[in-house]
Amino acid sequence: MISVCIQHIPADLARVSALALTQFGCRKASLLALPYTFESIAPFTAFCTSGWDQEFLEEPVQIGLPIRGLCYAEEGFRHFFLTNL
Repeated sequence: MISVCIQHIPADLARVSALALTQFGCRKASLLALPYTFESIAPFTAFCTSGWDQEFLEEPVQIGLPIRGLCYAEEGFRHFFLTNL
């Protein structure tokens, strides 16, 4: 966890995977944890600009968790590394 000060308001930031959020009741996050959800950057970008992205980010607050999603990060579409066995 990283503690920062945003506009003089202290905040704790943590990078949390979608799969980890499912353990706390975030059902929408489970869709982002599935393999092959996005086949490339184009559908991922389309999701991030669709309006659905905000629903997923706001889900923890909506179910009463004391955390808020700020953004998405993609480390590469690693689920495709083993497609040619």
